[in-house]
Amino acid sequence: DHHRGIVGGSQQLPLRLWDREPQKIVHWPLGTSLSSLHNGEPRGAVTRLTRTAGNRITVTDATGDIRTFRAAVFTGQSWLLLSKIDCDDALFPIDHWTA
Repeated sequence: DHHRGIVGGSQQLPLRLWDREPQKIVHWPLGTSLSSLHNGEPRGAVTRLTRTAGNRITVTDATGDIRTFRAAVFTGQSWLLLSKIDCDDALFPIDHWTA
């Protein structure tokens, strides 16, 4: 009932987020965008998520790159964690998996 149209299609959202240079930025200098943080190239699709030593999240992508982070944000649909991504069951409490 409360749907919104996006001029140019929904692909405009990730494209604009990729190039956006926030005015209020804390950890990087002004003029920083996601594109500049990733040398202008997006990384491969996530293929695996695991919890590793020190309560960190280890991410494997389609190119085989493996990186570990203190935190990770997953923005895909939750069913992807069950069907398309090798995801460690220990990442979430059981009620998150059954919701």
